[in-house]
Amino acid sequence: MGKLILKQKAMKTTILTALLVISFAINAQETRKQAVKISDDQLHYLAGNGISAGVGYTMNFLTKKPVLSSLAGFVTGAAIGIGKEIIYDKAMNRGTYSTADMATTAWGSLVGALSLRVVIHIENKHHQSHFLFKKNKANNDQIIKDLYAVH
Repeated sequence: MGKLILKQKAMKTTILTALLVISFAINAQETRKQAVKISDDQLHYLAGNGISAGVGYTMNFLTKKPVLSSLAGFVTGAAIGIGKEIIYDKAMNRGTYSTADMATTAWGSLVGALSLRVVIHIENKHHQSHFLFKKNKANNDQIIKDLYAVH
């Protein structure tokens, strides 16, 4: 029961994060006009990267399948970036449609997915070595007890 609640909370967090990043990407043209000098390309790259890493990390947390999780993160980030350009910018005519922005978002998503895959690999290696250390320590403690046991 507790695991199901944890998965539901993680899914809600992922959806909320994706919605926040989408709104961040939609306002990319307006942010350029403000005092912060972040280019539209940088915002698209960061949005793709953030969506990809967030979705992939959450999916890996839920499924423990790192390759599938990274792939899902990439596909989600690229799809949101392409969808934003086609639906929001082109169909709704609320922004400037750009295939370069689609490519930049997809590139950010790919880099996010690959980076996530490396992070997951490092985390898994760390957990494995920590487990082996504990297991070996327990074995060593038992060997010492056996050596000094009174027979």
